[in-house]
Amino acid sequence: MKTAKHLRTALAALLTLALLCGTTTAAFAANALNEAITFPDGALMNVMEFVHEYDYDYYYLNRDGTKTTDEQADTYAVSIRRLSKRYGDTLAGYMYIPETYRGYPVVRVERFDAYNNHILGIRYPKTITTIDLQSLDNSPYLRWIEVDPENPYYFSVDGVLYQGNTQTGSITLSRYPQWKQDTEFITFPGASSIQNGAFANNPYLQKLTIAGSTANETDLRSGAVSGMSALQTLVFGEGVASVNRNAVTDCPNLTTVHIASSMALYAQEYQGAGNAYFGFLSGTGTTSLTVCTVYTTDALRAAVQAAGATLSFCGGVHTYPAQPVEYPDQPLPPAQEVYSTENFWFSPIADEGTI
Repeated sequence: MKTAKHLRTALAALLTLALLCGTTTAAFAANALNEAITFPDGALMNVMEFVHEYDYDYYYLNRDGTKTTDEQADTYAVSIRRLSKRYGDTLAGYMYIPETYRGYPVVRVERFDAYNNHILGIRYPKTITTIDLQSLDNSPYLRWIEVDPENPYYFSVDGVLYQGNTQTGSITLSRYPQWKQDTEFITFPGASSIQNGAFANNPYLQKLTIAGSTANETDLRSGAVSGMSALQTLVFGEGVASVNRNAVTDCPNLTTVHIASSMALYAQEYQGAGNAYFGFLSGTGTTSLTVCTVYTTDALRAAVQAAGATLSFCGGVHTYPAQPVEYPDQPLPPAQEVYSTENFWFSPIADEGTI
């Protein structure tokens, strides 16, 4: 009897894994399961998949606003704390966050403990309303982020995490995986904001194009492009309106910045705003910088001079995108957050800092 029970459990687990892998493993196929790989920090680990409830530790979320490790009478949802400590600190592989835990929806992902820092890929379910971005910042070997297409609060394009809703047009590029190994990347052209730390510490990207939003003015927040040791070219497309003066930092190999005419025109329209729009040029961390533009103003010339950079004129490279934005399919968020109470609101959009 016990053997039969164990067999049914094993078969159910294999079926669950097969269903998950059928839709997601293609994105996570950089390393074979159970393959031992050596990470840059010297750790030698086997690649695993974490697909079950018991692979994770949880908090219970209660309607009085508390988080507990034990179920309460007013528990309504759960939050992922980390991978289960039963695995110790030899964790590497792919996380498939479950939709439910003991019947409760999984709505949040906390910042992971430091020992969960060899994750290669992560997939979020449709139930997630809030992701603590430090859970991704603490994953320096993350290559791919994926979101269930039915999630109304987040979506992913080419392994990159975006927050917002494509049908309402308010979209933030939240995180580009730190270990994603592409050398060139163009942001989703519907993104109207680039989050603090969005591209931080990626050592592979050599050319980054901020496409800009054709519908909403795009801004780059503090630290959005930082610690990128391989970055050589940064292109701002039409629709980029403002760049925080600390948005581009510690990029020692950055040699060329393409300024869209929209940025120059905004600076001209708001007299004396040159520092607000171009002050980032002085903090890039490079010693030899060429600023390329098709339209210049006194504010831009002054900022280039202050940065010790060279101003040049060029055409064509700054105009992406000219075509209308094609949004991926995504549902609208519910009209009212279902986990709201009079005294406690579990916000689907986390407060992730100010510009």
